Amino acid sequence: MSIELAESVKYIGSSAFGGCEKLWQLTLPDGGVETIGDTAFAQCVVLGTVRLGNGLKEIGISAFNGCKLLDNSTQEGVVLIPDSVERIGTNAFYGTALYGKPDSATGVIYAGKWVVGYQQLASANITIKDSTVGIADYAFYKIAYLRSIDGVENVKHIGKGAFYGCTNLMRVKLNRTITKIDDYTFYKCSSLSIDETNPLPTNLRAIGRSAFYECKSLLALDLSGTKVTDIGMFAFYGCDLIKSIDFGDRVENISDKAFYKNVSLGKIVIPDSVKKIGEKAFFKDQAVKKIDLGNGIEEIGAYAFSTIPEIKSLVIPDSVKKIGDYAFYKHVNAETLVIGNNVEEIGNYAFFGMEKVGRLSIPSSVKKIGNYAFKGFARLTSVVLPSTIEELGTHAFYGAKNAAFYTDAAEIPGGWSKKWNSSYRPLVYGCVLSEDGKYVVSVTVGENTLENGFEFIEIEKRNPVSAPRREGYTFAGWATSENGEVEYTADGIRDVPAGTTVYSVWTEGDEPDLPIVEEQVPTDTTGSGQ
Repeated sequence: MSIELAESVKYIGSSAFGGCEKLWQLTLPDGGVETIGDTAFAQCVVLGTVRLGNGLKEIGISAFNGCKLLDNSTQEGVVLIPDSVERIGTNAFYGTALYGKPDSATGVIYAGKWVVGYQQLASANITIKDSTVGIADYAFYKIAYLRSIDGVENVKHIGKGAFYGCTNLMRVKLNRTITKIDDYTFYKCSSLSIDETNPLPTNLRAIGRSAFYECKSLLALDLSGTKVTDIGMFAFYGCDLIKSIDFGDRVENISDKAFYKNVSLGKIVIPDSVKKIGEKAFFKDQAVKKIDLGNGIEEIGAYAFSTIPEIKSLVIPDSVKKIGDYAFYKHVNAETLVIGNNVEEIGNYAFFGMEKVGRLSIPSSVKKIGNYAFKGFARLTSVVLPSTIEELGTHAFYGAKNAAFYTDAAEIPGGWSKKWNSSYRPLVYGCVLSEDGKYVVSVTVGENTLENGFEFIEIEKRNPVSAPRREGYTFAGWATSENGEVEYTADGIRDVPAGTTVYSVWTEGDEPDLPIVEEQVPTDTTGSGQ
């Protein structure tokens, strides 16, 4: 049986002609079929004459698997793989006559000008033919003893997982015209190096999923000489020895877990070009001491910078609109936190555990604060909560044991959890805030102005009202007239007669934060070591 398809046919589906035992000839016209699907002609055991047509771009997984007679020279003057092909799937020609004729010098199996597999490599250091234009998906899958492969600099197309699991592969020089390093290309190539002698292609635009997963010999990553805009999921996951990253100025997207557990990385500098940082992108990069976030970031994903304990200062740029759940979880040594003026959503546990942060300003742009978002902020003395916050989560400020809260709301808004203030800190309602919503201008005292302002119990006052704060100033007290003299202390607001308006009085100079109280570890004086 002979098949010749019309030029109008562009796609041959999966298993379309699979198992046709009488099909001996296939003709696809130039400009016709662009994609041959997975197993499309698998087990066509007498198929030996094919003309694939110039215009074909992709040959799917096991497309001609088991076509025993198919060879590079089955039809005189016809090239098996046309120049238009850009991808050949895994085992596309496995079980064909090609596998009985590997290159005698290297053991590499070729389909036309493509590497599609290997029989038995003759050496740990091989050179592929100069004429090679492509390497099929998973062509060198788990060749643990392969150390180097020359000639790849001439190859225009490198497939998914091409060098997957080649744990001793030390160097591969890539063609400068390659635009993408495909998914899993160098997965677990734990001996691979990329440096000035073996740089990434200058025309590179994307790095695929798990492309350099657990490449544990990479010491640095420099994308400044490339055109990379997208870094895929798990791209550099577990690259333990990377100490520095230069993203260049074109990267727009850093995907989920892209740099997860890069435990040697000392600093993260995100360029202004980046729009989104994915979930767990830099999760558990525990050696990082500094994070500089670019002014183009709009979204920071869940756990993106979670569990990075050495950070001292964190500034969220004004471009950011959404901060995901656990995004900066357990930055336990952070002392400074600045949240940008356009943040709208702060996720659950987003800043959990920043026990050393002494001041916090919630921008008026914020609409949602998640559960436990600021749990453990023990040094806070004052927080302004604009009434424009639509949702305030359970235990959002649990553990803020020294804080007083000030809001321009007359009562708890409907979207605020009944347990948002689960440490029962004083809350002052009805404040007039500054134009930017960041500090208190005045309060008109009524019967319900103060919540959780517990009275004296024996000789101790349980819940003193801490002073409001303003950047660059220290609160001096409350005056009963604008620009008047101080008549009441911060806590004295509980004594102001109902109906009285009091105005905050400020003196120049920042109020000092509460001192950091380090946890004391008991000294063992017994010598027992227990």
